[in-house]
Amino acid sequence: ATGFAKNGQIKPIAVTSAQRVKQLPDVPTVSESGIPGFQSTGWFGLVAPANTPKPIIEKIYNATVKAVNSEAMKKSLDMNGLTPVVNTQDEFTAQIKDESANWEKVIKGRNISPR
Repeated sequence: ATGFAKNGQIKPIAVTSAQRVKQLPDVPTVSESGIPGFQSTGWFGLVAPANTPKPIIEKIYNATVKAVNSEAMKKSLDMNGLTPVVNTQDEFTAQIKDESANWEKVIKGRNISPR
């Protein structure tokens, strides 16, 4: 969406992250726009079966760090309004647990049920 915003095809009214994004510094967060504490960001992650040997996990992790930190990847992500984050396995596990707990509160608080 940042490309569309920069060339005037859309006018963003807020970003859902906790902080403003560097690609659109004049666009406020949802929290700044009147819904205090709101935060919802999309993310991509790599997962493997629980019984994957640790050396394989480490090889995948190291290759991912190398790729994400490459200039080509950084440029591509930045052009698309994405901020690269490489978490350790423990950090990513905690992120998934936190995210699941937050959305569970939203779902239960709104009495949302599967159809």
